[in-house]
Amino acid sequence: MSGFTKFLEILDTDNSILKSRNTLISNVTGLGPPDTCSICREYKPSGLKKFLSRPYSKYYYHYIYGVNTSSMASIAAYFKHLFDSSDNKSTNDKVSFGCFCIYDMFSKYDVRVEIQIPGHSTAYIINSYGHKHQAEEIHWQGAYLSSVLRALYPIKCSAIAVTNFFQSVDEIEAFLDIAEKFWNKLGFVLGDINDTKKYGVNLLFPAISRYLIKRKRYKVHQMLFKKYIEKDPLMLSFLSCSSIEIGKFDEIIRLLRNQLKITPHAFPLYFNLAKAYFKKQKITQAIRLCQYLIELNLDVYDYWHLLILCYIKNRDYQAAILCINSVPHSSFEEEKYDLEVGEDKIIISDRISYSAAGNIWMTPKEFDFQTFEDQDTYQTSKEKSILKKLNSLPGLKLKGTKARVYKLLVKIEKHIEWESILTIKQGILTKLTNETIEEQKIHTQHLSSIGPNEARSGFTRSIFQTISQDFQAEYDPYIDECLQPAQMLTYRNYFLSDSTSHNILSFMNPSLRIQSETTSELFNCLHCDLKAVYEWQKESSDIQAVHALKNSKEYIEIIPYNGGLWLRRGILSERLLKNRLAERAYRYVVDKGFSLYAWYRLMKIYAKGGNPKAVLVCIMEIIKQLEQEKIVFDGLPGWIEEILCKMCGGCGYKQIVSLSLELNISRFPALEKMIEKLKYWKVDGVN
Repeated sequence: MSGFTKFLEILDTDNSILKSRNTLISNVTGLGPPDTCSICREYKPSGLKKFLSRPYSKYYYHYIYGVNTSSMASIAAYFKHLFDSSDNKSTNDKVSFGCFCIYDMFSKYDVRVEIQIPGHSTAYIINSYGHKHQAEEIHWQGAYLSSVLRALYPIKCSAIAVTNFFQSVDEIEAFLDIAEKFWNKLGFVLGDINDTKKYGVNLLFPAISRYLIKRKRYKVHQMLFKKYIEKDPLMLSFLSCSSIEIGKFDEIIRLLRNQLKITPHAFPLYFNLAKAYFKKQKITQAIRLCQYLIELNLDVYDYWHLLILCYIKNRDYQAAILCINSVPHSSFEEEKYDLEVGEDKIIISDRISYSAAGNIWMTPKEFDFQTFEDQDTYQTSKEKSILKKLNSLPGLKLKGTKARVYKLLVKIEKHIEWESILTIKQGILTKLTNETIEEQKIHTQHLSSIGPNEARSGFTRSIFQTISQDFQAEYDPYIDECLQPAQMLTYRNYFLSDSTSHNILSFMNPSLRIQSETTSELFNCLHCDLKAVYEWQKESSDIQAVHALKNSKEYIEIIPYNGGLWLRRGILSERLLKNRLAERAYRYVVDKGFSLYAWYRLMKIYAKGGNPKAVLVCIMEIIKQLEQEKIVFDGLPGWIEEILCKMCGGCGYKQIVSLSLELNISRFPALEKMIEKLKYWKVDGVN
């Protein structure tokens, strides 16, 4: 498609991007910086200037995700695509040099491809000291895996673009075949798979698994991961994710139980078995398994999370709050690199592709709002006061495991309301002095009958054997065809702390009533959020008056306050799991201005509520409004694709096609093409 650019470029005034990249890769703690493309353009003066001025060169660069970096030929193809799609082509300039850089997380080298025009291409690897070596096949494979993994965990920076990857099942299968060659360098992750700085390359299989599941590609997921079970039984943990989603509870439970008879020390599989029992509504078995897992390692948050969900399902809110008080908390720093530049250095075309605008193709996370020109931007003192309160709510600052535990606390509050949850907390948790807390800690140590030394001496083995005997299963040739009797686990790094075994009873003991600081913080956040919603609901009479005039031309003007305030009220409502209030707030936002975040959250709410027509209307509105800002949709962002897949999985592909005809989707070619892709990936499991 011509008439627009697919890549924003940064002017490299001193040709320093390659040198600065050497410095950048010297201290990589996560996935590494995004792939970088640098080019040199030679300009020849025209007209009379050609007699007065000499030709000169300028260097430009941009960051890119999703390029096929598996070989020098694929990089050369990208350069051709780049030159063909350039909006700066003229008879007075030409590209004379290009360099594409890919950081290989496995070798810690930068793989680079240089092209000379006219001339030839060369490939080499370079370290942070500038020492060059020949690029071997293993470096290309490592660079390709690294590049795809970074595309699944993009970071925001200036002039960053994305290209489509994994366009077919064959591409994903080829990628995993390469990943299999690096098997001994990959550990099994027990923790937050968003923590790229901690886990790095070990996120390879978890990231691919999540990518497929978020897009509802369950059949592809099952087909790809089944063949790795024989190589490592822990791959069953990934297979179980898609099996649970499609309701194959009996099959995956039998697979897991039979595998645990063979490898009872594969404790991550117990967690997946517990999740399967939970989804099948066998809560007692799920609780028992979670308690075993927590005894083995207190530091894995996911074990606690599932246990709390089980207690909430059983309406045992006292046990749930006791667990909330004992949960291990952690947070992580997002991987960041100093890649931002001033706007004066970014070369912006009149029209750009959505894929060149990082704030559009990345999942919206920032609270953006731009008022329509016909809207009044004046803020009253009351509005400023409310906005200040909403911005100061402590719940906005919750990150990591605290944010996840807060959602569990909100679930409990929705079941039994604030007064009841406060009564339970006051009955089982008390605030003690520091001296008393120290005494209780000593007492806790005495209560714990199992220590690390005992665990290492054989207690852990006896625990596994006990569980193994409790969950006996018979061999089924049809279901267990991938399992071999002599199967053993390959060595994996589990990222565990030194404490491997504990006694959960010491934490669930009713006499132990130490309220942690985090528990106090979470209850305070809940109280502040509920108070803010109550103050909002006091305005209900005004809101009802607005709805009464919904068909009036004055509808938008009568809605009180600015869209920015309603955006924060929508976020508050979602935090309290009040989706109807959130929908109302976000609709006010999009009535008063443009907010990609508000549209995104509205789509999520409608998809979850089973309203596919509303989701399609939202996508159409996003495209229309952004096209007015000179954005060209030659495709659709991944986050829109995920919502479409979720919606299709719920209502079926045929209904999506029917709604497309009703809404005349053909006016939006990118959306029409995306809907066609749903059929190829068999998202709804029927077509």
